[in-house]
Amino acid sequence: MMDDLNHRAFLALAARLDLGSAGLLGAHALAQGLVFFAPATLALLWLFGDRRDRRADVAALLTAVVALAVAYLLSHLVVHPRPFMVEPVRNFLNMPSDTSFPSGQATLFFALAVSFAWHRAPGCPWLGLLFLACGIAVGWSRILLGAHYPLDVAGSALIALAAGPIIHLRPGAWVLSRMTALAERLYGVVRPPGGMHHEH
Repeated sequence: MMDDLNHRAFLALAARLDLGSAGLLGAHALAQGLVFFAPATLALLWLFGDRRDRRADVAALLTAVVALAVAYLLSHLVVHPRPFMVEPVRNFLNMPSDTSFPSGQATLFFALAVSFAWHRAPGCPWLGLLFLACGIAVGWSRILLGAHYPLDVAGSALIALAAGPIIHLRPGAWVLSRMTALAERLYGVVRPPGGMHHEH
């Protein structure tokens, strides 16, 4: 029953556009290019944020690592063909013919969203919502282009929700404190004399 609904939902969302259409090109840009926004944003927050921002930054990075590790494990345990392998759609992203569950890129953005919602960065309190929007956009685009089913993206969101508390509760909180302290020491070595911003 669930698998049938998954297939029906996919067919309702999958691309019916010409390869050169503006909508399809936009979806392709989201599916392939938006992932670079995540490391760039984390780097900027680290460089220009204060101490609390950097702690939130480290927490987000650790949450993403945990979520992606779980997603990688599940991709080997849950074998489900990608939509273009069984549905009447094209493989617009030239993905390999492997398992579709879960979506790695959606997992990344949802994990960052959960972390920043749990541990807000004072300098950018809206980052959680921004990453959530990115996760939805990436998930939608990869469904549209035949790489994932809707349940693959929903599964990514659930993985992120499960990974979030791990970093903020013991022993994850201990790891977070140690990693933040180490990162702060490295930051003190490489930052320009006088710092780049005022610490709060």
